[in-house]
Parts: sequence; structure tokens; C-alpha cells
Amino acid sequence: MLALFGAFDPAEGLSRPAFLTFMAIGAFGTLLTAAYLLLVVRRVCMGGPRPAGETAIADVQGYEFAAWTPLVALTVLAGLWPAVLLGLTDPAVQQLLAGGPR
Repeated sequence: MLALFGAFDPAEGLSRPAFLTFMAIGAFGTLLTAAYLLLVVRRVCMGGPRPAGETAIADVQGYEFAAWTPLVALTVLAGLWPAVLLGLTDPAVQQLLAGGPR
């Protein structure tokens, strides 16, 4: 996502229409990748397709739901609001880039 945001406003002298085209292609590829990943995770974790009348998730135990829920919530949060994660890592990265103590 950060690469797509960077392509939205390229540096002086670079072709903005070309970068917007690349950004659109990259966004489409990101959506396809996310859809494929969700499909694979569903098949791996939940098995094959269910019969038409069955809607309940009978094979998910309470502890599995409790383990997956925070992971899903944090993944969505990091995807929609990356400043949270970047704000946590920024001081350490700035220190490393400045050649600080290791």
C-alpha cells in the first residue's frame, strides 16, 4: 500500500499519468492477491465446499475463534491504518539510519 501511495505523487520530472497507470495495475494485482489468499486460507482451514443448506461453522472451536479474531483484527488495522505500525518502528529505524548504537 505504501508503494501505491508513493506512486500517487511521483517526484518532479516523472510522468504522473504513467505512475497512476502503474498504481492502478498494482492495486488490481493487490486485490487479486488478497482474494486468492483468502480463498486458499479458507480451503486450508475450513476444508472443501459445504452442502447448500449448511450455514453454521460447526468445526470451529471456541479457542480457535479466540486465537484467530485478534490476528484478523490486527491485520485489518495494519492494512487500513499503517501509521500505527510505522509509528512503533520509526524510532528504531531512525536510530539505525543515523548510525546509532546497535
